[in-house]
Amino acid sequence: MIRHPAFSPQDDNAQAGMVHGASGAGARLVFVAEAAGPDFVVLAAGADASPAAKGAPLREALRGRLSSEEEVLLAAGLAAGGAFTLETFGSKAGAMTLRATPVEGSGPAMVVVTLEPTLAGTLWHRFRNQVQSMTSLAALQARRLPPGQGQDALIDLRARFEALSTEIPEEADALARVIERVVQLFDPLRRRQTAVTVSPLPAMSPRRAGLHAQVATEFVIDLFRCGLGERPGQAALSVAATPDGGVSFRASTDAPAAAAPTGSVELGLALARSLVESAGGDFVRQTEPTFRVEARIPPETASG
Repeated sequence: MIRHPAFSPQDDNAQAGMVHGASGAGARLVFVAEAAGPDFVVLAAGADASPAAKGAPLREALRGRLSSEEEVLLAAGLAAGGAFTLETFGSKAGAMTLRATPVEGSGPAMVVVTLEPTLAGTLWHRFRNQVQSMTSLAALQARRLPPGQGQDALIDLRARFEALSTEIPEEADALARVIERVVQLFDPLRRRQTAVTVSPLPAMSPRRAGLHAQVATEFVIDLFRCGLGERPGQAALSVAATPDGGVSFRASTDAPAAAAPTGSVELGLALARSLVESAGGDFVRQTEPTFRVEARIPPETASG
């Protein structure tokens, strides 16, 4: 651990035994940086940082933990030279409180920047850890069961856990990566001709992004379990922005549905429909002459 006179004993004790990066996005981080811009170079870190941390711009040290808007607010606050607090909601860090405090005294002007999880952020990371454990248990049990509805239900459950615990960053292809992971569960060797298209989507809150991930996951499950079933065939899944700033989902095949929904799929479809309609959207499903399931979710409002 790098020690620096600007750290208080409380900061020093809080960092004892914590490894930067390995402790997870929910860890408490403390940085000492130059108080003059534009780079605010890191002079020391309260965690066992990588060799590149010292001497790097503060923005680089915090990359992936703050949204682009929060980085702008951080730079503006540091440039103003005063103490400030910023409630962050970066998608990778969860809910955090960022505090910047100028260091009084002689010597070079410095500022201590503390990034600490709020209660909501801490609970989120605990929740993710629990869900990931249950994902592993579902996968283990599924491998032990013979092929059939029991095994299928556990695989479906694992897919839902994957979507539920996934943090979705701001990048345009984030939802595409979530869908890719779920598709991989159902067709690991890519024996099916499944075209997945995800266009850049409008900015949205983490809550709305999570809703989209859940709906897309249910579409994938329905597509493989009912649209294609065990037969060969072609399928398509698309997620696109609508002209009014909303999002549309569509899953389809070139033939009628291959199978009726089982209990697991029925429950998932009911969940997807409920999520879409709770957001003010529309949900449509047909099984012939070709299989098709569609949803349209309107733009996000201030009330969610």
